[in-house]
Amino acid sequence: MKSKYKVCILAAGKGSRNSWAENSHKALLPVKNKAAISFIIEKYLDAHEFVIAVGHNKELLKDYLIIAHPKTKIRLVNVKNYMNKGSGPGQSLLECKKYLQMPFISHACDAICTNNHARPNKNWIAYDYKKKENQIVATIKRKKDKDLFYKSVIKEKTKIFIGVAGIYDYKKFWLNLESQNYYSNKFKSKLNTEKQMLDGFYGFEKKDINLIKYKWWDIGTDYNYRQFLLFNKDPKNLILPKKNEFIYFQNNLVIKFFIDKKTTQLRYKRSKIIRSFMPKKVRSMGNYLYYPYIKGTILTKINSKNTFTILLNKLKKYLWKTKKLNKKELKIFKKECDLFYQYKTYKRIDLLLKKKNSLDKYEFINNSKVPSVRNILKKIDWALLSNGFPVNFHGDTAPNNIICQNSKDFKLIDWRESFGSLIYYGDIYYDLAKMYHALILPQLLDTGNYIEFKKKKKKLRSNLSLLTTYNYL
Repeated sequence: MKSKYKVCILAAGKGSRNSWAENSHKALLPVKNKAAISFIIEKYLDAHEFVIAVGHNKELLKDYLIIAHPKTKIRLVNVKNYMNKGSGPGQSLLECKKYLQMPFISHACDAICTNNHARPNKNWIAYDYKKKENQIVATIKRKKDKDLFYKSVIKEKTKIFIGVAGIYDYKKFWLNLESQNYYSNKFKSKLNTEKQMLDGFYGFEKKDINLIKYKWWDIGTDYNYRQFLLFNKDPKNLILPKKNEFIYFQNNLVIKFFIDKKTTQLRYKRSKIIRSFMPKKVRSMGNYLYYPYIKGTILTKINSKNTFTILLNKLKKYLWKTKKLNKKELKIFKKECDLFYQYKTYKRIDLLLKKKNSLDKYEFINNSKVPSVRNILKKIDWALLSNGFPVNFHGDTAPNNIICQNSKDFKLIDWRESFGSLIYYGDIYYDLAKMYHALILPQLLDTGNYIEFKKKKKKLRSNLSLLTTYNYL
């Protein structure tokens, strides 16, 4: 009979090293179509209970766990000190102590391990190798002195502690963690003194602690998280990730997280306004919108003129229904179109060129002389664009947001919360433009398969492979 154990996930800290988690939580960062905390939980399905230390944005974690893991035995522990002097993984563990009176595993919420986990049938520390990194880490060395952990900047291939450990002798561990601060003092900086969980291992004989090699990704920093995304693409979800919203596939649900709670509320409301083609049982909780997972194939992957024609006819009949507006409403609509097209375009271009002004330096593209981006924008007839056609709209009818359940049944996902400030109607040409654009250049992580650039001084050559569906337009 296997002995019981618990898992303590340390998720109280703010995670200031990763801008993706700046306004959310690093435990909610998407990891292979799941939130990081779900990825970790699913590694320990035989655990007796999950004790999760929470602090920063704890309500976001609480709501997510209710939606994604309703049947999992989870206890949330509110950590009072999670960002001031003396905070840190050791302090978080101490505040969870009374719920961890049996062998347990401590797991940092930004440590993504792809191997099978070890059970806490003995004391162990998980490590992986790092070659060179500027940040200060806890390295593991079997020297003759009493220390197991050393504070260092990695200059060569080195064993480092990854924030995952198994504690079998939990009574001794707690006594050590409460009574002294050996590693906390050793690892302190001028700006910060964290309570380190490593203090719990001080006083253990080295022979009583096993070192276990793990396959590990640290998603705690921007660079490391980008590297993780780059090397762990999932063919089932090639959508470009955004910093203001995340998507998860968990518990047979599609779960969308929005940093702005108002966005969630509006999207839920718009699902009732759109009605046709919407997923069944769309629900919301806090910052989350969720609905049952829809089986089917995205339009991007379908090569059928007949299917595409049926789709357009159905959209015209059931979604793009004309909205009759009075003079006042029509005036507001045209103003919204102008703001949506002209103002928003200039704002985005200005922001882009402010960051990367060099993008506008090319005078020739594919041997054709081209004006600057701003000069191109001056030639656009904005008044014509603002003369839109009001209909019930979706807001992002890109082929990757259209799921074909068969050649005649379709579901639309990732609808927008508004057209400018309008929620009951928008411009049909915006829906058509989103579809047209995405048929030419997919909004997917494998976009590199479709487009190629070659640069030389002020000349640029591009080679674009159009999607098969594009030929039907």
